[in-house]
Amino acid sequence: MISLSHALPNDETQDIRCLRTQALTMKNIFLDRRRRTRNIVKFTMQFAVLLVLAAGLPGMTADDSERASIMAPVRAIIAGIAAHESAALAAQLRPDADITVAAERPDGSHAIRHLTPAEFSGSVRPGPERLEARLGEPVIQVDGDIAVVWVSYLFFRDDQLDHCGVNHFDLIRENQEWKIQNVTWSSRTTGCR
Repeated sequence: MISLSHALPNDETQDIRCLRTQALTMKNIFLDRRRRTRNIVKFTMQFAVLLVLAAGLPGMTADDSERASIMAPVRAIIAGIAAHESAALAAQLRPDADITVAAERPDGSHAIRHLTPAEFSGSVRPGPERLEARLGEPVIQVDGDIAVVWVSYLFFRDDQLDHCGVNHFDLIRENQEWKIQNVTWSSRTTGCR
């Protein structure tokens, strides 16, 4: 590398050194600004993610006590089926509730059946067989006085797996109490576990 400092007079050498220093300083300032901007953007994004995680989606998440109160009528329906108590089912439903079953038969055909609240409650009769619905982890969404519960289930009859599917409940809160407005469930005998 050729040094210009020997070929140039002292004043010009000083000027070149000064320009180099200024250029390096400007480069560092520019790089520092880019780093700071990147860090600010990164921090802002991390902060936004933390806020969303801490607060959840507005109006869509339920705290533990609200989840428990939403799940109470769902669990009462499951307990009523296990106890063969039709009145326990009826007590959780609004009078104008809708009940729908989407069944997949063993031969692969499909059937949709709509029931009135009385038909649904009346389908549970006293008997000797042991009935048990095991629920998966429910997904609950709530906004004010409406809630949705989506939960998989396995249904056992006398300790033998009978069928499985997904329960979907729409609930309405009236007078500080959750009632089921809609129950829809799928039912199949294959792919259960």
